[in-house]
Amino acid sequence: MQFSRSIALLLLFTATRLAFGGELVIRQIESERLAGNLIGEPTTQEIQVYLPDGYDEGDQEYPVVYWFAGGGQRQRAGINIDLIDREFASGRSVPSIVVFMPGRTEFATTIYMSSEGFGDWEGFAADEVIPYVDANFRTTGNASGRGAMGFSLGGLAALTLPLAKPGT
Repeated sequence: MQFSRSIALLLLFTATRLAFGGELVIRQIESERLAGNLIGEPTTQEIQVYLPDGYDEGDQEYPVVYWFAGGGQRQRAGINIDLIDREFASGRSVPSIVVFMPGRTEFATTIYMSSEGFGDWEGFAADEVIPYVDANFRTTGNASGRGAMGFSLGGLAALTLPLAKPGT
């Protein structure tokens, strides 16, 4: 009996998932801003980009949310794409592109501050990632269509990066 209930829930989840759901794409960005850092952090960094349901079906432009993970965490730590899908499908939030930012180095978390040791992470985010996202995805293309959020040290980055790079 328990097995058949599990199958029914799985089928229900699958049917619901097909009714709405965004797509996660992964891109590699070669960074000039991170070149020459003293810890040898790679200059090629991965961004994970969530595209909302319906993105491929039109020419609508979307606002962008940049997500910064907490200290020592991976990009999507604690983030469930299905929860984002459900939030947008509920109508409580405007469907948006969500960019999960890298920020964890081999040795520590950068918290998106710039230093000779880690590299220019502020410049990487503001001067390389944002223009890349605006050029390669249908974004509103302006600061009023961008937001930043994060968890723990990622929350600090979401607060300090816009102050360090006004207009982004």
